[in-house]
Amino acid sequence: MATNRKRTPRSRQVQTLHPGAINWLYDRQEPTEKPWKDRFFMDRVDFKTLWADNRDEVLAWWIKNRPGTRPLNWWIYDAPKERVPWCQGWEYYAAQPYRQRVGGIGEPGHDAHTLKGIPQSWLGEPSDPLDPPRFESEAAYLQRHGLLTKEERAHLGKHPELLEPVDSGGVVTGHQQGHLRCFR
Repeated sequence: MATNRKRTPRSRQVQTLHPGAINWLYDRQEPTEKPWKDRFFMDRVDFKTLWADNRDEVLAWWIKNRPGTRPLNWWIYDAPKERVPWCQGWEYYAAQPYRQRVGGIGEPGHDAHTLKGIPQSWLGEPSDPLDPPRFESEAAYLQRHGLLTKEERAHLGKHPELLEPVDSGGVVTGHQQGHLRCFR
C-alpha cells in the first residue's frame, strides 16, 4: 500500500550535538559524560561555526532562564566592540568587549584579556581591598547597548539589583551569578 510520506533530505535532518558541544554552548562546567577532553575536539573555526549554528537557540534558552546576562560565547563572538582610549589620546577598537568601569582602584594590564567584558590581568597589585575596581553589571552593559529584550527589561524592573556594579573579579551574588570559564 502506498503512503504519502515525504523523505527529508539528509542535509535538512537535525544533527545530534555531542554532549561536550552542548556543555560548551550552554556554559556548563560539568560534563554530561566522561572525560572532559571532548571540549577540545574542535579547532577555533569549528567553535565559531558551532556558536553561529546554535546561537539563536542557546540565546533563547539563556535569556529565558538567566535574564540580563549572556553566555560566554556571546561575549566572545557577538558582544559589541567599542572604541577604547589608549595612551596620549589614541583610541582603537577593542578586540574584545569591555564593560564600563564605574569605580575602584587598580590598573588593568595593557594586554588584559576580559572575561564577560571585565579585565582579567592587572598592573601591580590588582586593587585596594577596600576599594576594588568596579564595573557595570552584565545587565547594565546590555541595557546601555540596547540589547535587552522586552521581557528582560520587565524583569529588571522587578530586580533592579541586577543593574548594580560588580567587582573586577566578576564576583556577583544571587541572580547574576553564572558559570564562568575562560578559554579560547
